[in-house]
Amino acid sequence: MRVPLLLLPLAAACTAGPVDADVLDADITWRDDVLVVADPLDVPPTTVVPDADAGTTWTFDAVPTALGGVAPGDILVGPDLGIVRVLDAHDDGATWVLVTEEAALTDAAEDATLTWDKGVYAQVSEAETHAVLAKTVTGSGTEWTGTIADFEVQWTLQPQGHDFKSQLSAKYTNAPVSLKFANTALVKGLRSDGNVVVVNGAFEDVTLSFEHLELDATLELGGTDAVTGDVTFEIPVRVDFPFLLGEIPMFVGFQAGLEISVKMAPDTVKTAKARLSLAGSVHVARTPSGSFETAGTLDRFELTLDKASDVSLTGGGIGTLLKLPILSLGVGVPNRVEAALFTELDTEIVSNYTLIEEGGFLVGNCQTVDLGLQGKVGGRVKAFALQVQQATVVFAKTTQKVAEKRPGDCAI
Repeated sequence: MRVPLLLLPLAAACTAGPVDADVLDADITWRDDVLVVADPLDVPPTTVVPDADAGTTWTFDAVPTALGGVAPGDILVGPDLGIVRVLDAHDDGATWVLVTEEAALTDAAEDATLTWDKGVYAQVSEAETHAVLAKTVTGSGTEWTGTIADFEVQWTLQPQGHDFKSQLSAKYTNAPVSLKFANTALVKGLRSDGNVVVVNGAFEDVTLSFEHLELDATLELGGTDAVTGDVTFEIPVRVDFPFLLGEIPMFVGFQAGLEISVKMAPDTVKTAKARLSLAGSVHVARTPSGSFETAGTLDRFELTLDKASDVSLTGGGIGTLLKLPILSLGVGVPNRVEAALFTELDTEIVSNYTLIEEGGFLVGNCQTVDLGLQGKVGGRVKAFALQVQQATVVFAKTTQKVAEKRPGDCAI
């Protein structure tokens, strides 16, 4: 019997070693008709609402000096703006409204070479947070707590130099039913790098990577009594790590996600705990024909089942699918970008308990734990004319462990 699964963020760490210095190089020749706004806007926007279909709507209390006179069709570039094309600009009486859409680097630059190798390590006190989660910032880190889909969720990130520690838990209690998940991780050495070349207004090279996806994770789940159902949600927090390439703002976003699925009878107790260690990377590159190809490498993969237990009079199962990290790369200001390239690591543990009958009599049991990993990439970066239509699996690994059986009853 395969059951749906519990889905929650996972833990991460990378091998110790010297930290590479960041490289952020930009050599750009802008087109003559492009408005480059290198300084901060003297009137900041009061609201910015991105929409992939209608464009991004900016509302100002007054017209920023640098944007006076802009008209539909103009290309704007700057640390507060990104690379955008003006769709509309008007005064509605109380506010000044600017509507833009993301533009390509080739719309703004005649020639450009962008090169970066950026470590993902920064304070995380400034992060997009959904209203259902309360944020607490302390000297040691940032914590988000709240209730999502009836689960009590707590996620803590603690910066540690170029690394940060992630701790996540999710718990559901409605006596006698109880479900819980816990995970601790050290995110260490994660990097984003890329090379983008424009010659005579056309892309010559676009290569983007997430390197050092090196993870050590402990995954633990458990449940008691009768419950059947599926829950899927993302933790509504994205931690953004912004950086500048010349006048172009960019960012790496860091998120986690959750799915939960169980099938248990009354008076059931199920637990499972496993450890994961992996090292890999994800790449997206432009081909000579102008399309893009994705690739991934998995240099190390180890899954260890620490324990699995079941007390039940019927079959059933419990599982967890962990999404962490979910990484995004965007061109523009975080939360003002319509879409971004993303990559995610999905790690699952599914514990199934099957009763074995012969001639109508219960003669044994079989408890197996399935462990799997997938690395995916997808999304869009309009500034680099990049679009991966659907999430593409770039590497995968599965294994199965027998936790308990009567000899010969479990085929693996």
